[in-house]
Amino acid sequence: MTSYDDEKKKPTYIKVHGKLKKLEEIHGVESPHLGSFYSGGYADVFCFKIEDSILEKALDFCQKRGLIKKQHHALDPNLLRDKLKDFDSTFRQNHLHDAIGLVEAASKLDINSLYDLFFEDAVLMIDQKTPQEIDDIFIVRYNGDDEVRRDMEFVMETAVPRWAWKEDRRTVVY
Repeated sequence: MTSYDDEKKKPTYIKVHGKLKKLEEIHGVESPHLGSFYSGGYADVFCFKIEDSILEKALDFCQKRGLIKKQHHALDPNLLRDKLKDFDSTFRQNHLHDAIGLVEAASKLDINSLYDLFFEDAVLMIDQKTPQEIDDIFIVRYNGDDEVRRDMEFVMETAVPRWAWKEDRRTVVY
């Protein structure tokens, strides 16, 4: 008979590019969401509604940032901060073109450090898009229903920080 601890250590996988990627404890250092999958003993395959290339980058971010924290946590806090800052800077430069997708993945996987790293870039990228391109990204449909309009206004007023809006864009037209 297997013990609870043996059951708990069954591998958890995430499907990326049609292949299974094993979720490791180190992923949970950056993402409490992934950490709960790992530590919760879910012996299953998870499929997130995130583009495979973006999911792979988000998992890579979690793994590498988690390793930096693991290697340097007991050392000088300034060294740890500098190592994380260097990694973040390099990661941001290499993946800036995927800012919108990475912010979406960070939001779904609860990766605050990734979200903070790319949020402003994503806002700037969205600001440069046409209404049709924005519609294609977010698939927002307004059918004239007043309740939907109120819901959309509520989300715009509460979920999007004021600093993300340019002065001339504070009025949202539906």
